[in-house]
Amino acid sequence: MRLLLFLIFLFFSFLFNAQGGFKTRYYLPNASNNTAKAIFETSPNNYIASGFAVDTLNGSINKAVIMGLNANGQVQWTKKYGSASLSYLDNNFITRSFYKQGNNLFYTGCALENNSKYVGVLIKFNLNGDTLWQKIYRDNTDDVIPQMITGSVDGGFLITGFFQNWVNNSRPCLLIKTDATGKEVWRRKISKTTPNVSDGKAIIQDTLSKKIIIVGYQYLVSNDINDNILVVDSLGNNPTRNHFNSFGGNQADIIQTKDKKIVTIGRAIYPQTIGGINLTRSYIAMFDINAPSTPIWKIDDIDKLAVTNGFGCLRELGNGDLLVGGYLDTAELTGPYSNNLTKMYRIDKTGSVKWKRYYDYKTNDQNKSNFQSMTSLESTFDGGWVAAIQIINSQPNPFFFVKYDANGCDSTAAHCATLNAVGLPNVGSPNSYRGARLDIVLWPNPANQMLNVKCEMADITRLKNMNSEILITDVVGREVKRSQLEQENKIKTGDLERGIYLLNISQNGKIVYSCKIVKE
Repeated sequence: MRLLLFLIFLFFSFLFNAQGGFKTRYYLPNASNNTAKAIFETSPNNYIASGFAVDTLNGSINKAVIMGLNANGQVQWTKKYGSASLSYLDNNFITRSFYKQGNNLFYTGCALENNSKYVGVLIKFNLNGDTLWQKIYRDNTDDVIPQMITGSVDGGFLITGFFQNWVNNSRPCLLIKTDATGKEVWRRKISKTTPNVSDGKAIIQDTLSKKIIIVGYQYLVSNDINDNILVVDSLGNNPTRNHFNSFGGNQADIIQTKDKKIVTIGRAIYPQTIGGINLTRSYIAMFDINAPSTPIWKIDDIDKLAVTNGFGCLRELGNGDLLVGGYLDTAELTGPYSNNLTKMYRIDKTGSVKWKRYYDYKTNDQNKSNFQSMTSLESTFDGGWVAAIQIINSQPNPFFFVKYDANGCDSTAAHCATLNAVGLPNVGSPNSYRGARLDIVLWPNPANQMLNVKCEMADITRLKNMNSEILITDVVGREVKRSQLEQENKIKTGDLERGIYLLNISQNGKIVYSCKIVKE
């Protein structure tokens, strides 16, 4: 009998772990301006995450941060890198500066030396967050600003970004080729006719032709921003430039699909304005490496014109579908970032949209500006995804990481099923209902004698008026605990049997929040 119960426990453990999700906000102690950049699953239900923070313990020093997360998204350890003599700088406008290859994590970016010189760095970490080596790339005349790294076909690395010359105000595209140890093999300053501005945001190498494709933006006339597809040969020579958008735009990410096509994403700029600011739309395009100026297909009308509307990260799924993350401002009439949502779309390889998801991860007061955007999106062993969400203007900004299931739900599978059953829209946060905002933090999990449940951002008066309750059930749905939801709740768990339980929060009899808890 004990063996049978143990096997049932294991089954439900696998079920909930495989189909669950989490939302993790983490504030690094003695730090401000935390920024999430990437998260990867290293083994089933174990994650390594990364970002940047301003360390305030011994002055304000910009540091890179590596974190380990468990199956519930709880941060298990953190490691910080940086000093007054070499501080690592965040760039809010880039994605994929962190790159996982095998059992190692690589980071490329810009660092500030104590002589006020900006240099490029490439760091290799193991999956415990320890530095294995670091390379520094300097230039005699220009600042070196790397922005993205990828593996090259010969086992080394390719780095893109830009060189900044403050004397002539030029910004030629940066391309550095390294060997597997990060040692520079060659570099190219890829200039263009005036204005000499060409910013590399993302890079890949075609596995067949060995051509290198860099996307980002360029100036065509004065300081107007236009998207840029820069193609060079395997040695970084013979550049050709292409762009898709007639009025303007920029690109943020690029991949090569299994059938050797190229897909790029970004935002297109339109002539329509609000308050003197040009409106934008997200766009995604597929093209062939031999015809980069002619898209096989292009989508730029997925959602409405807005002050802030763009795609930021891109991945191909096993069946050839494309998963795209980005941002959308839904209240552009009141100013940029006033009601920014994180968004995720699933698009098939012919360019047809399968579904759209919008998530409201705002943490500050509703009257304050906010910006939130997905900066990385990676697959997990159970068929879901993990994402790093960059949140700005929440004062202070948190690290924010989300685990989604295969349908784009950012909580447990049971929670998603409940949302569908009660007809809640898949727009906004799955943990909000009729405007009574919930931002739930619970600890410790696993719990022993006591579980704390805190509503950090809830309107407590409205919460009470909506008859909000906490309900804990076992894995077969039997109620074991029930209480009224307050801003701070202490739930005795010492009398519960060891195992997995489901914590639900209801408002007026309808479940609006759900997560897995473990009694140890």
